[in-house]
Amino acid sequence: MRCILHVDVDSFYVEAERVRRPDLKNRPVAVKQFNSGGFAAVSYEAKAKGIRKGDGAGARGRAVISFLRDKKSEHQAIKDCPGLVVLPMDTDYYRFVSRQILQVLTKSTETWRAKIEKSSYDDYYIDVTGRVTKELAKKEGEISKFLSAYPPEEDAPKIAHLIPRSGDLKTKIKLQVSEIEGEIGRWWACGVRMALHLQKKIMSKTDGLSISIGIGPNKLVARLVSGLHKPAGVTVVDSGDRVRNLMDQTRIQSIPGLMGQLGRRVLDILKLHDEAKASDLYSDRVLKLLTKELGDEKARYVIHKVRAEDDSPVVPRGPPKSVISERSFPPTSKLNILKGMSKMLAVRLLRRLEEDATESNRCPNRLFIKWRVGYSQRHSLVSRTVTRPSTLAPYLQTKTGERVIPSEAASFRAACRGYSLKGTLNETALGLVADIVDICMQILKKCQGQELTRLILGAEDFVNLPRNTVKSYFSKRPLETQRDRPAASHPDGRKGKRSRSEREANGGDRSAAVTKEVINEFFDI
Repeated sequence: MRCILHVDVDSFYVEAERVRRPDLKNRPVAVKQFNSGGFAAVSYEAKAKGIRKGDGAGARGRAVISFLRDKKSEHQAIKDCPGLVVLPMDTDYYRFVSRQILQVLTKSTETWRAKIEKSSYDDYYIDVTGRVTKELAKKEGEISKFLSAYPPEEDAPKIAHLIPRSGDLKTKIKLQVSEIEGEIGRWWACGVRMALHLQKKIMSKTDGLSISIGIGPNKLVARLVSGLHKPAGVTVVDSGDRVRNLMDQTRIQSIPGLMGQLGRRVLDILKLHDEAKASDLYSDRVLKLLTKELGDEKARYVIHKVRAEDDSPVVPRGPPKSVISERSFPPTSKLNILKGMSKMLAVRLLRRLEEDATESNRCPNRLFIKWRVGYSQRHSLVSRTVTRPSTLAPYLQTKTGERVIPSEAASFRAACRGYSLKGTLNETALGLVADIVDICMQILKKCQGQELTRLILGAEDFVNLPRNTVKSYFSKRPLETQRDRPAASHPDGRKGKRSRSEREANGGDRSAAVTKEVINEFFDI
C-alpha cells in the first residue's frame, strides 16, 4: 500500500499575480487569456459574485465556440462584480513561480526523503510511503511522538475531510487530527498529519500561498480528491468503499487520461451521455465492446482508470521534452499578420530556450510549427518539423554559464517580484529570430486561403551542449546566420565593430529596439 499526496495550488494564476502585487489580496481578480479568449482563472472573491472561468470572452468567440455561448462578456462581468481586476496572462512568469514552488516543496520535505513529481504549473505529486512506513515500524511511544509533531504550530489547521463511504462527495465529514487514527487507521493518520504540516509550511514560506491536498493510495485517487474541498482543504480517502463511492460520482471525462479524445471516443462507442460516471463502465460487456473497438491494451487502460487502479510511480521529472511559445488570435489568412505573430513567438521561444540552456545545458535538434484552422479541437492541429538554424547551438552555448543561484535568504516573494524576461537581443539573437521567422513563413505561405486562429512555435529532440567550448566558439567561429548576413562595419568602409556613438548616429542599435518593434508590430496588425 502507498500513501500519495497531490498538492494543488488554489487559483494558481490569480495567486501568482498576488505574489508580485500584494494590493490584490482580498480583491476580485480574473486572469484573461489572449485574444479575448475569456478568463483562465478567477479568484474566490470573484466567484462569490458569480464570475466563472470562460466569462470575459469576446463576442466572436462566444458566437462560434459552444463552450462560451452562455458565458458573460467582460463588460457584463465587471458590471456584475464591481471592482473586478482583469489581468492579462503572463505564462513565462507563471512558469517561473511554478519552479519556485517546487523548490519550496523540495526544501520542506527534504527530511522525509520523499519523491516529488511536478505534473503541471500548479500541481505536484509527493510519495510519502517510505516515511510513513519508517515511522510505523517504530515503537509505540515513538509513533505517538511522530503523530503529535505534525503540525506543531498552535495556529496550524487541524481539520481534514474524509470521503464518505456512500452518498454525496461534498458531504462535510470533518475530522480533528486526533480523530483520524481511530476512523481510518494509523497509516492514513500519518499521511494527514504530514499534509497538514506541508500546507502550513508552504503558506509561511510563500507568504500566504494557499494549497489543497488530496491523500490516497495512488496518484489517480489523490488527484481526484484534492479539489473537492477547495480552497485550502485536505481530503483523504483510504480504500475500499470510499474509493468506490468516489468513482460512482466521478464523470468519465473528468478522469486524468480520459479528459480528451479517448474519453470522448469511449462515450461514443458505448453511446453514453457527457455526464456518464466511471461506474457505468463496470461490466464485462463494456470491456468486450471496448476491446473490439480500441484493442486490448487501450481497453484495459480505460477500465483501470475508471476503477481507480493506478500503479504508476511518482517520478521526479527532468527538463521538458519540448519548449513552446503559442498564441491564439482572431481568424486570419493575411501573411503580414502571421509574420508579426511568428516574430513575436520566435522572440519568446528564443528567450525560453536561453533559460532552458542556462538551467539544463542543452539545445534542440529540431523546431516545429503547429497551427489551427478555424476553431477546431486541439488534436486537429497541423504540424511541420524542421531542422534548427545552424547558429542556434553556439548561441545557446554562450548562455550555459549564466545561471545565478539565489541565496537561501532570498524570499519567495522577492524572487517572484524580481522576475523579468526583459532585455535586449544581440545581433546573433536577432539573426536567429529572423531565420526562425523565415522558416515559419515558408511553411505558412502554403496555407494561403485558410483562416488560422492559433500558432505554436516549439523546439524538441534536445541534446546536451558540449562543455567548455564557449571560448573556442568566439575565437574560431564567425557569428553568421543562415542567410549569411554581413558583419557590421563602419560607414566609411573601415572594418571592426562600430562605437556606440556611431551606432546611435546611424539609427541606433537594432537590439535596443527589438522588443518594442515586435510588440508594436503585433498590436498594430
